[in-house]
Amino acid sequence: MRRTAVNTIYELAKEDKDIILLIADVGAWLHRYFKRDYPNRFYNVGIAEANTIGIASGLALMNKKPFVYGISVFLTSRCYDQIRVDICLHNANVKIIAVSCGTIYAPFGPTHHSIEDIAIMRALPNMSIFSPCDKIQTKEIIKFMANNKGPMFIRIPHEDNRLVFDENYKFKMGEIETIEDGDEDITIISTGRIIHNVLEAEKKYLYPQLKCKIINVPTIKPLDKNNLLNAISNARKIITVEDHNIIGGLGSLVGEILIESDWRVNFKK
Repeated sequence: MRRTAVNTIYELAKEDKDIILLIADVGAWLHRYFKRDYPNRFYNVGIAEANTIGIASGLALMNKKPFVYGISVFLTSRCYDQIRVDICLHNANVKIIAVSCGTIYAPFGPTHHSIEDIAIMRALPNMSIFSPCDKIQTKEIIKFMANNKGPMFIRIPHEDNRLVFDENYKFKMGEIETIEDGDEDITIISTGRIIHNVLEAEKKYLYPQLKCKIINVPTIKPLDKNNLLNAISNARKIITVEDHNIIGGLGSLVGEILIESDWRVNFKK
């Protein structure tokens, strides 16, 4: 999925001369073709994520389209002030490509675990948040980000060739997607790469006695509330599953919608 994101940005840059790529000394090998073919639009700022965000904001305010690529935990918690002030308060057109989200970097220890990034980004004004579950969805969301203005953040896991969608898939911001329309005794709502674990767990432990309804949420913010409520209209038990802290993430978002809508249902994060 990282490679898909990088290749999509590269292809978009062929046609759009305003696209600029900034990295924080990570993924240089993946970006070698962008650097080779567009040397004046590629900047490796080094291990200085806060500076990278500041530069990207300045470029956006000059009507460029900067993409910032880096490790999720370092682009969020370390750069919170710069994202808040330089990007969000200016509604600057900066796209943040956050890789190695969740617990993908588990062997590196808690300094590399990005389990608060959704919570951090959700709290910021003007920021949109995307969480694709496969490389086809990743490609479509990157294209959407390039063609629409405003601060945007996308969580990208490591390489994963498992597919949920086919080449006919079209992304629409805010919509949710029913992956399996099964028995609504249990409805599972998930996002990102962990959706594959949900599908595997259902087949291993529940099927054929019980087939859950499984919902994918590629847009964390803004989420179409009515779309979600329609999808769970017959749900009796709802479980949210995410590669993120259950505080402030997808589970909190769904819980807020249920409470504000006075929705009576058994709910577990």
